[in-house]
Amino acid sequence: MSSLGFVTRLGDESAISAGHRGRGLGDTTEIRILVADPQALFRDAISTALEAEDDLVVAGLADDMFEALRRIERGAIDVALVESSMVSLGGIRFPFASQTRNAVCRLIVLAEPDDESALVRAVDLGASGFLTKDAPLAELFGVVRSVNRGETVIPPRQLGGVLRRLQYRQRFSDRLRAGGLRLTRRERQVLTLLGEGADDKAIARLLVITPQTARTHIQHALPKLGVHSRQEAAALVARGGLLEEP
Repeated sequence: MSSLGFVTRLGDESAISAGHRGRGLGDTTEIRILVADPQALFRDAISTALEAEDDLVVAGLADDMFEALRRIERGAIDVALVESSMVSLGGIRFPFASQTRNAVCRLIVLAEPDDESALVRAVDLGASGFLTKDAPLAELFGVVRSVNRGETVIPPRQLGGVLRRLQYRQRFSDRLRAGGLRLTRRERQVLTLLGEGADDKAIARLLVITPQTARTHIQHALPKLGVHSRQEAAALVARGGLLEEP
């Protein structure tokens, strides 16, 4: 689903003006925000809306994960708004959750309205907040402020979906362990990318391996998953994800 509906609201003057007081009307503690999204139009529209609030300051923009990390490493970011596709590369974690690079930066994941798997990834990462891109502006502003206060915010309407996915994933993991089957770390990375729609060449590029090695990892993993094709494996992983091994 396109995010243009949200962008249209951001471009609506009445929507932008609703709920803000205007910069410079009093002393406030500013919340410094990084906006990371691959779509320039959405990124700029979000920034415009945030800047209309006198306590919210856009301190950085990024169009990919690596630029976002560079911005975080420089410090002076309180909250990072990051599009869901940027927070995971086949199990290679976007290192916000550990907060080892910037102790005060908190993560809010933005996703398309129908992407329940994005919320599961956000929970895995320890994100402080989650929003879909069709959320009202007032909700976006409120989540940013709540997360900056140290709260965790997940919209109630999203909880049912994420709980079902987490329960499914736990049952799947229990089944693997009951059979004495364990996926290697590399198999998990390859399978996660496969579940996200990557082909052999994309997997190889992201993991710095050859396409043949990627195919070999998939073939080794199929019997462990109890499936017979890479299509079945992709569907299985996309449905519930993979638990980290203890």
